[in-house]
Amino acid sequence: MGVEPGCVPASQRKALVAIVERCLATSPEDRFPSAAELKAHLDAVVAGDPLPLPRRRRAAWRRRQPVAAVAIVVAVLAAAGVYLAQPPADPQARSVQPARGNALPADNLLLQAEQMVARLEANVVKSDLPATRSAAASLVEALDREQLLSTTPTGLMLLARYTQFLNTAFGAEGRDESDALLARRVESPETLLAVDPTAGAMLLLETMFLPLSRNQPDAALAISAVLEEHGILPMGGEPVGRWAMLTSEALLRSGQLDEAFATLAKVVDRPGELPARWRMGLLADQAMIREQQGREEDAIAILRPHLQAQPPRSKDEAHFAYSVHLQAGRCFLKLGRPEEAMPLLQHAVALTEPWPEAVPPDATVVAWLLLGEAQEGVGDPASAAASYRTALANLRQLASEGNLPKDRLTQLGPKLQERIDRLEPGTI
Repeated sequence: MGVEPGCVPASQRKALVAIVERCLATSPEDRFPSAAELKAHLDAVVAGDPLPLPRRRRAAWRRRQPVAAVAIVVAVLAAAGVYLAQPPADPQARSVQPARGNALPADNLLLQAEQMVARLEANVVKSDLPATRSAAASLVEALDREQLLSTTPTGLMLLARYTQFLNTAFGAEGRDESDALLARRVESPETLLAVDPTAGAMLLLETMFLPLSRNQPDAALAISAVLEEHGILPMGGEPVGRWAMLTSEALLRSGQLDEAFATLAKVVDRPGELPARWRMGLLADQAMIREQQGREEDAIAILRPHLQAQPPRSKDEAHFAYSVHLQAGRCFLKLGRPEEAMPLLQHAVALTEPWPEAVPPDATVVAWLLLGEAQEGVGDPASAAASYRTALANLRQLASEGNLPKDRLTQLGPKLQERIDRLEPGTI
């Protein structure tokens, strides 16, 4: 690589050998847990900081494999020579340093924050929500103390993902905590977007979610306008998909249905910049708006290219397939065309069995109810009664498991029983 091991200063050679020995440790527990921590130790060498490396039983390995040991040490020293020969980074570009003057704590905090962001993004925390909440909260507080929370992209993204986690996993209590966090720490939108456009946008989207959860659409729309003004549309990806979803929801709550549809169209028409799962969801939202406007034919036209498509290969695809078939079937029923609704609703019912986690808790109830209506419409009362019975049984099971609001049972239960009694007089 053009750098000899001898180019490494003598004052740094001992520390580098210690790093190499740790890389060569027999026990995985004694090695560096990640490449990022190895880099942090090399940064410490550059800064002249001491290395907290415990001495392990490595001498025996060096005695057994002297040639290999020397070769690896020489190779790493050569690579380190290149690393150390590079000019140090602009100190203004680094994160704010802790008061002790050692960069390692701040770097480690940011590394831990990145790992927590990855966990929250991967949604792998469902089995241990309290522990994840506690760990993420501690990281948020630590970054805030070091002035890294609202001044670094990693800090902003951690705050965005953590508040999103609170909003979705802990109900009203989580939303209250999220609101308090954002009120104390979120500065002006322009400041956040200047630190990092994507992380700043994700954080602002959480501030947009909170007023919506409290039925304050005007406050959400004000944040939406700032994001659009500062160029969220060209960002693509999750930020623009989430922006379209939240903005259209705020417009719907304000009674602006055409504006909500137009907002979704801005994003859906940019397929190359939008993840497939977001595009599928936004298409279903467009069809829902047209159905609410009494324009069922237009809703069906949006959904038709996605009906009876290939079997879903993922939970997201299954959720979209269920939604579009249910919506299209409902639209055909409203148009008085049960013969076209029935196969679509049968398809939706079939999807609830292999993909139960992909559909809402009461999905099987709604799908069987609509299928019964379609079967009645084509003159098949026996099948319709059986569908209503299935819907009622699923409704009662969900209620007994606590997966359904009690008012849902009182609303739908008598309605289903009345239909069963009408179609099967004298049955219990």
